Amino acid sequence: MLREFEQLSYAEIADLLQLPLNTVRSRLFRARIALRNLLEPPASSVGGPAARSALQAAPLAASQPIAQKGERA
Repeated sequence: MLREFEQLSYAEIADLLQLPLNTVRSRLFRARIALRNLLEPPASSVGGPAARSALQAAPLAASQPIAQKGERA
């Protein structure tokens, strides 16, 4: 929301949320992947086996709990 609607930079979001810059980048990347997987048609109708396995691997990473600052994953 902060990136897309408020037009904040990654650095501004990191400062606001008191998170490392790379954490902000990776969380936004995972969120975009999760959203893409929700909006795309099922993988069986797009591409071959390689495309299906790549699309199926992405939700696993996106569904992993994200450790907060100071916590270990």
